This record gives sequence, structure tokens and C-alpha cells, in this order.
Amino acid sequence: MAHDDPSLDDPSQDDPIEAGGEWQMLRTKLADWAASDAPKTLWQQLQSPLKALALLLGGLFVLHLYSSVLGALEGLPLLPGLLELTALVWIACHGAPALLRRQERQTLIDQLSQRWQRLRH
Repeated sequence: MAHDDPSLDDPSQDDPIEAGGEWQMLRTKLADWAASDAPKTLWQQLQSPLKALALLLGGLFVLHLYSSVLGALEGLPLLPGLLELTALVWIACHGAPALLRRQERQTLIDQLSQRWQRLRH
């Protein structure tokens, strides 16, 4: 059977990339690069931005999850109104009397200012 394509007869022409040597040259360059300090240096340079990106993506995920939960709760009949009523009852029973007494009000203000100072530093 005669072949019209002469490259089929030559076994060195099976893979044009192998025949040209470009693949071997690329493998050699990648091996040299991996053996040098370049990957370690590159990782050290990218470490801080990668952490920042991971924190940003994590924060976005948490916000999306939080908004999904709130949206699901908002869709339930009567639940948003009941939660508001519960908050008002708690404030009326526990929060308001404590804030009316001067000593407890001062303690609350001191605790809030201490938290604010820890948050700022």
C-alpha cells in the first residue's frame, strides 16, 4: 500500500513537536526554573495579596450567606413582625430600666468605651 504523505514513513516525524525539539526545550526550561529560587521568591511576593484576596472572597461569601438567610426569614409570614415585637419587649423589660439607673448606665457606657478602645487598637 503506497502512502501519499512522506511523513508517515519517517518515525521521527510522528510528533512534530518532539521532532522540532521545542517540547524538550520547554521541559528543560521549566525544570531549571523549578530548581532555582524563582518559585519560592514568587510565592513570597504573592503571599500577602493572595491572603487579602482569600479574606475578601470569604467576606463576600459570608455576606451572601447572611443576606440569603435574612431573605429566607423575611419570606416567612409574620416572622419579621414577631422578631421586632420580641426586640421591643426585651428592651422594655430589661434594657430601659437598666438605663434609667445612673450607676448601671455609667457601667454600660464604660463597657462600650472600653470595647471601642480595644477595637481601635
